[in-house]
Amino acid sequence: MKSKIMITIDAETGEKASKTINGFNDFFIGKFGDKEFGAGFIAQILNRYNISADFFCNVYETKKYGEEKLENIITRLIQMNQQIQLHTHPGFYFDENRRNLYDYDLNEQIDIIKHGKELIYKWTGKNPFAHRAGMYSANDNTIEALNKNNVKADSSYLSGNSNCKLSDFGLNKISEKSNVIEFPITVIQNIDGYRGIPFPRKRISKLDINLFSPFWIYWIIKLLSRKTDYIMLFLHSSSFVKRNKYNKAVAINYSLISSFEILLQKLIEQGYDFVSMEQFSYGK
Repeated sequence: MKSKIMITIDAETGEKASKTINGFNDFFIGKFGDKEFGAGFIAQILNRYNISADFFCNVYETKKYGEEKLENIITRLIQMNQQIQLHTHPGFYFDENRRNLYDYDLNEQIDIIKHGKELIYKWTGKNPFAHRAGMYSANDNTIEALNKNNVKADSSYLSGNSNCKLSDFGLNKISEKSNVIEFPITVIQNIDGYRGIPFPRKRISKLDINLFSPFWIYWIIKLLSRKTDYIMLFLHSSSFVKRNKYNKAVAINYSLISSFEILLQKLIEQGYDFVSMEQFSYGK
């Protein structure tokens, strides 16, 4: 049986642009001229193909941009049948000198997750099913903090990433700890079995459309299919936005938009099923 396809989107301004004036518009919304190419635009594409993806939203940006902006985009995502999950960049709200989640002790992490979860419930009437730590900066306390907040799943584990402090969950394998399901971010290793694939700098890499072209992601999915229960395709709200060295949006990557849509079409034609984390967990 073919692997299920999950699409996850980190919806955020991002740490690199956290101190810029227009970061929210540039990289969360992707506003360019009078059009948008960020989170809402990605949701529109997915909605056209009846795909419900997981948008990991950094709701802690409310301190800088206000609740109205975050509530507005999250409400729009919900209206397009997308799933709203929690993305923790605590430095935006709690302590700008502690940007990583593992910089906070267990009780602090419990409070951080509680705050984000309550915001999402306030805006949507639904608790987030899953969580992802910003910069993959979870540790084992994070799993316990999620359990204390009754968040059912986590997707912070990125094998080979030195900023991820979680215990080794294994390569592309679902596991459970403290009543929390861990969905590791799908990775591929630069080993003999994958010759010809242009790896981006590292020997192990996530399937991010800004690291591999959609053409290569299609063939990587073909290689991985049936070897894993699911394959996670990774995007950011800013995936289609080109930026300069000063983290200012300067152009839109129209060719990537086109090739991403072709990727979705080819996967659908090949009979792959797209599922959210909650759908996968409960067989919906």
